[in-house]
Amino acid sequence: MRTHALPSDETARIDALMRARILDSPPETAFDDLVQLAASLCDAPLAVITFIDRDRQWFKARVGVEVAQTPRSSGLCSHTIESGEPCVVEDAQADPRFSSHLLVAADPQVRFYCGVPVVTTDGYAIGTIAVMDRVARPWRETECLALQRLARQAAALLELRMLRGDQPAFGEKPVQDQEMFQLMAGSSRSTGLDFLQELVDTLAHSIGAAYAFCIRPVPGRRAKTVAGYGPDGPLDTMEYDLVGTPCEHVLREGFCHYPGAVQAAFPQDDLLRQLSIESYMALTLPSPTGEPIGWIAMLAKTPLVDAGRAESLLRMAAGRAGSELGRHLAEQQLRKSEERFRAAYRNATVGMSIADLSGRIEEVNQRLCTILGYSEEELLTRTFQSLTHPDDLGQNLERIKNLMEGTAEGDVFEKRYIRKDGEIVWAQVGLSVIRDAAGRVRHTLAMVQDITERKRTKEALYLAKYTIDHATEAIYWVGAGAELLDVNDAACDMLGYTKDEFRRMTVHDINPEFEADRWPSFWADMRRRGRDSFESLHRAKDGRLIPIEVSVMFIQYNQVECHCAFVRDISERKQAEQALAHTQEKLRQALRASGTGLWDWNTETNEVFFSDEWAQQLGHTNQEIAGRFEEWESRLHPDDRERALVYVQHYLTNPKGPYEQEFRLRRKDGSYCWISARASFVEEPDGRRVRLLGSHTDLTERKLAETALRASEERFHITIEAINEGMWDWNILTDVVYFSPQWIRLLGYVPEAVTGSVAFFYSILHPDDLPRMREVLQAHLDGRTPLKELEVRLHHKSGEYRWYLDRGKVVARDEQGRPLRMVGTITDITERKQVERERAEALGNLQTIMETVPDVIFVLDLEGRLSKWNRRLETVTGYTHDELLGKPALEMVPSAEAEQTSAAIRLAFDNGYAELEGHLLTKDGRALRYHWNGAPFADLQGRVVGISGVGRDITERQQTEALLRSSEERFRLVAQATNDILWDWDLLTGD
Repeated sequence: MRTHALPSDETARIDALMRARILDSPPETAFDDLVQLAASLCDAPLAVITFIDRDRQWFKARVGVEVAQTPRSSGLCSHTIESGEPCVVEDAQADPRFSSHLLVAADPQVRFYCGVPVVTTDGYAIGTIAVMDRVARPWRETECLALQRLARQAAALLELRMLRGDQPAFGEKPVQDQEMFQLMAGSSRSTGLDFLQELVDTLAHSIGAAYAFCIRPVPGRRAKTVAGYGPDGPLDTMEYDLVGTPCEHVLREGFCHYPGAVQAAFPQDDLLRQLSIESYMALTLPSPTGEPIGWIAMLAKTPLVDAGRAESLLRMAAGRAGSELGRHLAEQQLRKSEERFRAAYRNATVGMSIADLSGRIEEVNQRLCTILGYSEEELLTRTFQSLTHPDDLGQNLERIKNLMEGTAEGDVFEKRYIRKDGEIVWAQVGLSVIRDAAGRVRHTLAMVQDITERKRTKEALYLAKYTIDHATEAIYWVGAGAELLDVNDAACDMLGYTKDEFRRMTVHDINPEFEADRWPSFWADMRRRGRDSFESLHRAKDGRLIPIEVSVMFIQYNQVECHCAFVRDISERKQAEQALAHTQEKLRQALRASGTGLWDWNTETNEVFFSDEWAQQLGHTNQEIAGRFEEWESRLHPDDRERALVYVQHYLTNPKGPYEQEFRLRRKDGSYCWISARASFVEEPDGRRVRLLGSHTDLTERKLAETALRASEERFHITIEAINEGMWDWNILTDVVYFSPQWIRLLGYVPEAVTGSVAFFYSILHPDDLPRMREVLQAHLDGRTPLKELEVRLHHKSGEYRWYLDRGKVVARDEQGRPLRMVGTITDITERKQVERERAEALGNLQTIMETVPDVIFVLDLEGRLSKWNRRLETVTGYTHDELLGKPALEMVPSAEAEQTSAAIRLAFDNGYAELEGHLLTKDGRALRYHWNGAPFADLQGRVVGISGVGRDITERQQTEALLRSSEERFRLVAQATNDILWDWDLLTGD
């Protein structure tokens, strides 16, 4: 019973098989050699060349197989000719299609099978060439390619047998045909270029051509000879333009023959004229895909004697010639590719490793050894799992799984390695898989870039920026011209401006009390003293004047001078509600490995090959770069030149380990870029080491980042140094609190006595302040207040409770809005509280006195309006508080006394004191006689802000004085009216 479907062209295929007259023919050396070669190339114990008849498969040649034929229904090769494609069975016993076949179930018990169809020139698969093994195994693409080439040779042998037909025995053929047959039958052991040279030699003799060439196309519409033969023997290779030549025609048509006058047909072809060529015949050589990869050309000075025979010979030779040319080009390309890959692999600036599917490392480069601190021998005994940080292993394995399942072609991610010394190394890993010809994953390839320093740089920059941006105090950076260079988020929240708006403003725009003409002296004073603290006013965007406390310091970094001012809102007004920004975006995950410049320096001749990328790093094209060592030397930065050249000379004389150094090179635009150079010597075939092969990597961005980090760290440390406050950082999830050294010092403790917890803080909090603390804290955690701020008493190490201003803010919340992290500061305000308490007591006493005296007490502002007074003024005048507030003083006196009242106010400002007698108008229009005295009124900073005065009602005094004067006058008149002597005796005093 037949188990295989017959090909749709089975009848025509059988006819083609019959025309070949190969069935049941005696053994032939050519076919035996082919099957032996197949077994050898594929390392297989079993190999056959099979021709498939209607009901049998007959072995023309065989290795390791005892039977001469098997039933077609029990064979493996029938599957191969059905599709006309290679057929691979890795385990026949496990495959239900083949497990019962004769060669599988019985001796030789085939497990592995790889077969390729033998196809005639008219396209019929009449047989196969196959290799087999008694053990199951994966197939290799190289085996399939080798069998395909051998199948074409078998087809060529069949074609040659058919060309012989019933002509005389081979030994009677012309010598040229014998040579051709021997060459094509495989008697010649030549391959590659040797075969092609032997082929054109044989063809030239067989056909009677003066010249024979094997040619391949090259870029730029040009051609290059691979092998050539002329009247004087083998010819050197040459390259020429295709345009206007018969070779251009053969590439387009596949075959062409010009029996005569070929020069007339191609007048532009000077070579035809120089060689006196009259006739031309050429045939393209196919690749395994069918595309032409070259052609064989026959050039004769006279018309060919037997053009038909010549064409047949060319067609017969084309199969193997195409295979050998393809092999030569592939091997040539492979050698170049392998050389470049190995050089790049060894000298790559990134670590590279290849591991099998279990994770065992099979190959590493020196850079990876350097990154991980292991020798190459040590790494080859490890798995990547043992080198990976445990927290990163899961995601690493998941990414490999995705690659193996085909959901991604490659992946780039960050992970941590554990160095030999136990240190953690952050790396950016480019991961890909290596597949075999069947598409199955066999290995993983990892490209590892050490980004530990970059991570530290980013984290440090982030910490500095995070600390400044999330500080609870506003911070300004002010330039020499009073311009605002930058501010933090808290400044924007406090005054309502954006950062861009701030950068267009000066100190005078936000501080109405700071006149512009004071700035130069203030700048000079700050440069001399270094720091200062004071209170002032700032104007918000909405016009509000906000009282603020400023701590300013003079700083200088990178030759730039500026003021760094820490500004605290000391009013009780509500802070602007504006959420702080979250953390900045993470780094890009992937850094492409492209753009590395390569160079190859011959240290004897000083000639250097620079790659295009090398030139592009410097802004040049390769044509603008001279291939000399001096080209590199001339571009060195003056500060790096001596060091770099000394290193080069030292390495040339003592080439131990890899060549590694960093320096700056001049770009085309005159700027300099930082370069990391790595290299190693390439050993020549004679053992000499004269070529130094290396790479250049642009480090400019990394260097700029390092510079920025140093500047940022310097600026950050200077900034922190200026804050006379203790900082705290509370991880709400873990309840762990970081207390800064200054926080600990403010409370008089040593670090060992302080535990980083909320419990410690509550243990030193005054019991009376605990309820208020919890209330204010909870309100802020719930998002009901923008800031947690309150004054509390904390237990100092000295045993006393001191007053502190505790301020904080939630800086991180989860997606549900729950607080995660809170940062803040404390400030010792004990002295301020003492001053405020004393001031309050004094003010209370003063207020009591003011309210008990019978006099009117008042304060006028700089515009002469009432700003403060005691209740006596309201009682006397009948005005209410709201009616008196802001009332001009001149409206409280008769118009006739306005001028003298104004003069008295000016006199008080100018001389520091003034007195006046006049009248005080009441609300109902009465004029009360008052005696006034006044003096300047100053605030706590000593600034005159108005006039304070005291007024006393002198109406009764004036009435008494009038009565006294009247009594004295009457007494005088009585005395004058009498002539008696009058006397007055005080019995108490005796006067």
